[in-house]
Amino acid sequence: MVAIIAALMPELARTQWRRFTQPFADVPPFAWTKFTVEPGDTEVLYGQPLDVYATPVGSPIDRLELVLEGSTAEPPLPMFLESDGRWRATLTRVTEPADYFVRARHARSQRYRIAVLTVPQIERVRLRIAPPDYAQQ
Repeated sequence: MVAIIAALMPELARTQWRRFTQPFADVPPFAWTKFTVEPGDTEVLYGQPLDVYATPVGSPIDRLELVLEGSTAEPPLPMFLESDGRWRATLTRVTEPADYFVRARHARSQRYRIAVLTVPQIERVRLRIAPPDYAQQ
């Protein structure tokens, strides 16, 4: 019976097998809709914006949300459909690391990580070597 289900619906069998063998891992439940999420795991300079894009593959959806998980509990952000078929949400000011995923009614993507770079960016260094006054040069 299991072999028949695996042969007819391999993606369902693969998802359920991963959920069974890795009970503490974050494995999204099976859904007919899959998501391609950009940028995935990323690094952002402190205070800079971040655009997150999601492209659904499979059954059509009418609503998509971006869920942030960090030290502060944020409500899900709505994503907006663009003319090229991708959905977009903008995080206007990223100041702390977080995990995020995209979800629709019965489907969600895997989790991705946002790292925040807090060190300053050195864009240019200028060095001047001057001999001491007593050298008379």
